[in-house]
Amino acid sequence: MAVDHIKKVSSYDRLFDQAQTHQYNLSIRLNPDGLSFAVYSIAHKRYIAIESISFPDKFASSAGALAAAIYLDNIAKAIDEKSWLISDFRNKVIIYNTRIYTLIPEPLYNSDEKDSYLSFVHKTGQDDIVIASKLEAADSRIIFGINKNIFNELNSWFNSVKLMHHAGALLESVLPVFKHSEPENPVIININKKHLDIIALRDNKLSFINTFEWHSGTDIVYFTLFVLDQLSLNPGKVHVFLCGDIDEDDENHQLIVRYIRNVGFLSRSESYTKGYALELIHTHKYFDLLNPALCE
Repeated sequence: MAVDHIKKVSSYDRLFDQAQTHQYNLSIRLNPDGLSFAVYSIAHKRYIAIESISFPDKFASSAGALAAAIYLDNIAKAIDEKSWLISDFRNKVIIYNTRIYTLIPEPLYNSDEKDSYLSFVHKTGQDDIVIASKLEAADSRIIFGINKNIFNELNSWFNSVKLMHHAGALLESVLPVFKHSEPENPVIININKKHLDIIALRDNKLSFINTFEWHSGTDIVYFTLFVLDQLSLNPGKVHVFLCGDIDEDDENHQLIVRYIRNVGFLSRSESYTKGYALELIHTHKYFDLLNPALCE
């Protein structure tokens, strides 16, 4: 059995009423080492609850049957503590974090070949289900694998839920922000426990995305500089935006700014992030989660 979870963030607006969930949108982000969720009030056009939980057993959710069982046990415990999470909501989306994914441009996508697309770049197992989701902002399909036991349990708990890959949710959140704004050709780095996503835009369109495993801040800098070099981007001129599990006083942040001149945080400033629930929240940590459009 899993031991107690660690709550990193727990903030609720006085407007939140768990008896009125049918009027709200629910977004859940599942990472291998924890989960976060946010509740959006359609009537008030803002987020009225957010919570982030770390799991004590840090098994990768795609690392076999035992790891999947422990992972599901941790999710079940979180649901037991917040039973209203499986109530009826107006809309629900689960953002699932896994390195097993690939992107196919929409004009080239063939639904009959989705398994082949994924197996070409990743080793997939018999226990994996392959899912393809349309990304409107990138005009492409993101194809990813998920353990079938995890998939079945999520659908059992959260009926009629929309399942998205974390990189897809990130792209659907990032691309609209830079569609008509400066700076030109930005690079976004989304840092999670043990892996990071690097996104590069060119002419306001997706130029590059990949996910890398890291073990130290040196790895983060290495992969970032490697991508910049491959894309012919100057570390002294390119604008890099950070989001995810990183803060200004982190050693990783201090290391990044030693090698890259223009570094900032990718934070939310939209009206729907205003209010008590998010007043003290660093929104760059939940950039993909805090996007009402994901539930549409």
